[in-house]
Amino acid sequence: MTSRACDVTCRLLVVGLAACGSVEARPPDAAADAAPDAWPMSCVSPPTITPVESAMSGYGNACIHGSWQLQSPNGTTVPSTRDARDHTTPVVPTPIGATQNPNSIDPQSTYAIHVSGIGQKNDPAGIGFSYAQLTASLNTLSATQIGSVDAGQFAGLSFDAIIIAPSGARVSIANAFTDPSGMQCDPRPQMPMKSCFDNPNQVLAPSTAWTSYRIAFKDLTQLGFGFPSPTGAQFPSNAIINVRWDIDIPSTAETPAWELWIDNLKFYP
Repeated sequence: MTSRACDVTCRLLVVGLAACGSVEARPPDAAADAAPDAWPMSCVSPPTITPVESAMSGYGNACIHGSWQLQSPNGTTVPSTRDARDHTTPVVPTPIGATQNPNSIDPQSTYAIHVSGIGQKNDPAGIGFSYAQLTASLNTLSATQIGSVDAGQFAGLSFDAIIIAPSGARVSIANAFTDPSGMQCDPRPQMPMKSCFDNPNQVLAPSTAWTSYRIAFKDLTQLGFGFPSPTGAQFPSNAIINVRWDIDIPSTAETPAWELWIDNLKFYP
């Protein structure tokens, strides 16, 4: 599963936000919790996805098999995606403490995800529409083993974050209707209104200090360029595939400097 440019309909609707890129599924770090002998392609998720308390890009438990990935086709990012295959690179958690943005919400936290960038720009004559996105996969063992988690017992997603993004940001949740692995949408960008990657999403308010974000499943909406996913009370929380944070890319100018810090990714009841 590789990144694909938006179709024309998508381009008009996202207004510079690359909502239909995707992060290639890659296996979680080998140091993550051992996977069970029989991989559950669909499994009931525990409340905690990852507390981000390890210096590994991968994380896991009996249901969760995930990893952090950053994807951006141009501009500058940390970690760098410039020379990575599919412009996608693993993200290793950053130690935090007295001198490195300690989590004021969770003083016991010792690691957090930290990515940053600048200069992403739409280029219709070259790469097409740009994006910068951080993805947390949920039940992916490899590029061919992409499953979902059942979070039907929960009301939404929560995480601690610092979101420094002058142009805006949003969080989206891929599911069996909007991710190619669900085999309901069409991954080809020339298929308007049937395209994949129109994940139900919500705009995020910027923050310069650690903030607790709670994203209710019922409040997620689609941008409208792709295959319809149930939203509102019918959001398919029993078939979630990944969580993604997108930086808004201006329609013409280069993206200003941005930063994302993410910690304590969970489902809440």
